[in-house]
Order: sequence, then C-alpha cells, then structure tokens
Amino acid sequence: MSFLHRQTRQGEVEPTDPSPWVGLRQEIGKFLEGVVREPLEGVAWPFRAHGKWSPPVEILDSDDAVLIRAEVPGVDPAGMDVTIADGRLVIAGHKSQPDRPEACEVCRCEVCYGAFRRSIPLPDDVDIEGIDASCRHGVLSLRVPKQRPAAAQKVHVKVAT
Repeated sequence: MSFLHRQTRQGEVEPTDPSPWVGLRQEIGKFLEGVVREPLEGVAWPFRAHGKWSPPVEILDSDDAVLIRAEVPGVDPAGMDVTIADGRLVIAGHKSQPDRPEACEVCRCEVCYGAFRRSIPLPDDVDIEGIDASCRHGVLSLRVPKQRPAAAQKVHVKVAT
C-alpha cells in the first residue's frame, strides 16, 4: 500500500492509493480547510496558501537595536525589495521555480515558489536611516538601530511673584 501522492499540473494532489480511507481523508481535509483557512484568510502564513508564501522570521529586541532575520533560501538578494512605510518594515521578492525535466513526475513538493511579501511592525524609537542589511546563506539579516533618547536637561524656571 502506497501513501505517496502525485501532484497534477493544476497543483492538486491526487492519491496513488485506491483505499477507501483516502476519500475520507480528502473530505476531512476539505472540511478543515474551509473551517480554518477561510476565517483566517488575511493572516500571513509561513507556508503555501493559494500560491502565496511568506518567509519565516526571527525578531530580536535589544537596548540599542531591533534584529530581524528572514529565511529566504533560493531568493536572489538583488531581486528583494526592503522598504519602510507607515512604521512597518516590508520585505518583498520572488522565488523562481527551477526547471524540471519533462519526463519526471512530482511526487512531493514542500518548497514554496512565487512572490512573497512580509510586513513587520517596528517600534517608534528606531532610526530608519541607519539600517544595515545583508543576505548570506539564504538568511536576510537586518539591524535596525534605536534612536538614543535626548539627554535629560535640567532647567530652572523662575516663577514671577
């Protein structure tokens, strides 16, 4: 008995096992997809959903900076667009699907391809002019420095009598 599934050209998965359990599993999957995916349609998932994907991130907050790491393996750094708008850091880009030999069938594909966009809210005290970014080994690393608070000044105010 085989539990492999074959992906069709339309992206649907087709079972290779004629067991009656496969039909039940598909029906349960459709039901859960309707219950979970539809109410949460606006949520950015780190995995493929209707051809869209979002890279997983790690966000660290220290006294002097916010550190953000996004996993973007296979994405050309030159094609990524990193911007800041309305207090949010936005990472966007595209991961191209490699060419596959025509004689091969896809048995399983857990890799996400296509356009992505990830929006991360930033705290108010960051210095957006001083951001450092690098991409090595499929990890985009951003360091967003925090602004130093103005030195507290002591001012004496003379009150007139």
